[in-house]
Amino acid sequence: MDASSASTVAASVIAALAFSVGLWQFSKTQQAIRSNLKLQADLLRHEREAKAIDLFVQFSQIKRESSDLASTPKDFWQHNAMVAVTESIHKIMLGDQEWSRTVTWMLKTQEQYLLSNPIDRSTFVPSFLEVMREAVPRVRWS
Repeated sequence: MDASSASTVAASVIAALAFSVGLWQFSKTQQAIRSNLKLQADLLRHEREAKAIDLFVQFSQIKRESSDLASTPKDFWQHNAMVAVTESIHKIMLGDQEWSRTVTWMLKTQEQYLLSNPIDRSTFVPSFLEVMREAVPRVRWS
C-alpha cells in the first residue's frame, strides 16, 4: 500500500469518526430540546392552572357579593362578570376534565341569572356555548 492510499484510508476513517461524533451530538441536542419543550409545556400548564385558580377565587368573591337575581344594575354586572370569568376559565383550561366539571358547576350556580336574562351568543366562543347549553338547558338566548 502506498502513501497516498494510506492517507486516503486515514482521511476516510477520520471523516467517519467525525460524522459519528456529529451524529451523537445531534442526537443529544435533540434529546435536550425535547426535554426543554416538555418542561416549557409543563410550565405553561401550571401557569394556566394558576390563572384559572385566580379566576375561580375572583368568581367566588363576586358570587359572595351578589344576590341570586340580577335585580339591580350592580347585580346584573356582577353576574355578567361571573359569566365572563367562567368563560375565561373554560378557554384557558379547555380539555382538562376536572376544570370542565368546575365550569359546568359554575354555570349551574348561575342558573337563575342565565334563565332570567337574555344571553347574547355572539359574545361567547362556541365551545363555551355548548357547555352552557348542557349545564343550563333552558338558558335564555337573545
